[in-house]
Amino acid sequence: MLWRLFVDLGGKLLAGREERFVAVRSSRVAREFYSVPVCSARVHDYLLRGSNSFSADRRYADSFAAVQPRVRRLLRTERVFWTRAVCFMLDRGIRQFLDLGAGLPVHDGENDLAPFHGQDDQVRFVHIDSDPAAVAHGSMLLSRRSDNLYLQADAADVAHVVSACVQSGAIDVRRPVGILAVGLLHLIPPRSRPKALVSRYCSVFAPGSVAAITHLTPRFGGEHRAEAARLIAGPDRTLYPRSRAAVQRMFSGLKLVQPGLTLLSHLWRPGVPVSEFEGAQVEGLLGGLAVTN
Repeated sequence: MLWRLFVDLGGKLLAGREERFVAVRSSRVAREFYSVPVCSARVHDYLLRGSNSFSADRRYADSFAAVQPRVRRLLRTERVFWTRAVCFMLDRGIRQFLDLGAGLPVHDGENDLAPFHGQDDQVRFVHIDSDPAAVAHGSMLLSRRSDNLYLQADAADVAHVVSACVQSGAIDVRRPVGILAVGLLHLIPPRSRPKALVSRYCSVFAPGSVAAITHLTPRFGGEHRAEAARLIAGPDRTLYPRSRAAVQRMFSGLKLVQPGLTLLSHLWRPGVPVSEFEGAQVEGLLGGLAVTN
């Protein structure tokens, strides 16, 4: 089993690669925090009515006023799905979570994370993002939480992410892991093999791990598709919507949880309340959970 390989090798897999995977330290926060004129994670925070954006982020978002309501609904729906996915994983006994393409925690992290940590002091989150500004800002917001770790890395580099998590002691691959790829996969280009990404992570972690993903389809955005894509992805990235069949193949070899891969125009498992985001709905967004055998 691949997860046994990571247990045996541990931190050795990280040797010589530390420069590619950096846990933010306080001495770097200010430099990285201000280094990017527009940060898509801060743009999303602004659209979600957060308080962690700069004027450049707000100006960028406001230049797409026609699609702001649509993108805001998308982000809120993803947040509802993320929360309900974590609740489902907690109910299955999972206590360690890998949050890929994490962005910023909403409302300084309190609304997102505090209820989960209150259930069990063993709950731990590792947040992965490739944007140094997002990692620096997220680390600042969660600096008082020893059970949360922000790491900068490319989520498509599975071996690198997993080995660094093992090295940090934040993830034990002998125990099931909750893998959250919410709002991520439609930002990964074909050359990075996004269709195999979920199964590659699941093959490393112990049986009983659960993966949750969302993905945009070509239907999202309608006649304003190009503007919506720029608001979601930011000025320096590209959006890659994919068909339902292509997203379905991302769960190859895994057991989908009912109701399966579904359009999130009807909220996934609506019996679980999620406060202010309860009414958010959006067309063209798929979501699903799957369990490893």
